[in-house]
Amino acid sequence: MKTYAVLPDLHAPLHDKRALGVVCNVLANTKLAGGVQLGDFADLESVSSHKKKKPSERTLKAEVDGVIRVRKDLESVCKNWTITLGNHEDRIPSFIMDHAPELFEFVDFRSLCGFQNWDVIPFKKHLQIGKVLLMHTINPKLVGINAVRTTGNKAGKSIITGHVHRLQTEYFGKVTGKHYFTHCPGWLGSEKAASYLSQIDVWSQWQTGFSLIHVESSGYVHLHPIPVVDGRCVVNGKVYRG
Repeated sequence: MKTYAVLPDLHAPLHDKRALGVVCNVLANTKLAGGVQLGDFADLESVSSHKKKKPSERTLKAEVDGVIRVRKDLESVCKNWTITLGNHEDRIPSFIMDHAPELFEFVDFRSLCGFQNWDVIPFKKHLQIGKVLLMHTINPKLVGINAVRTTGNKAGKSIITGHVHRLQTEYFGKVTGKHYFTHCPGWLGSEKAASYLSQIDVWSQWQTGFSLIHVESSGYVHLHPIPVVDGRCVVNGKVYRG
């Protein structure tokens, strides 16, 4: 049986540093076949098309430097990584097309942030491990409390997505006797990455966490969601802290 880490949205450099520390401690003590980060690794507010309400303190260089630091932290605990790019990574090609289309073929997220040693799945495309699909989202407009369930209904098979920042799992059955699940591991961002919402909104809707998946040789996937609460989590009876 092979074990993979599955990490949700980080929004580096606005990630939750304690939560990332917990993740790294768990992964360093887990025999992994590889890891998958589900996109929105970077926040990239500096190149967002959203209307700014106040001058930003962040520059693209500062954001890229922060992303590189987190990438190196993850590479130190697992050698084989895949990223399924999210809508926040997609801000880079959109920005280039709007402001410098001549550079489109020369600048992308992978080269800008040093992900050359990662397998990179384009935004809106999916990765498959065993019998489960993994991607950032099937539709960026699909958000809210029913997004995870709707994703499962649309996929019709086991699927893990990020994007909605909710640690949720829904199980489905078919009249054929086949069963599948839909899952979101939560998120690993900090409240700074959600400054457009009230603190109560963030607390009441989003859960910090990540997941492990254990894949049998048949392709059957066992899901292990791991909430991170107050900078700690429990895996196999052991408490890990950030």
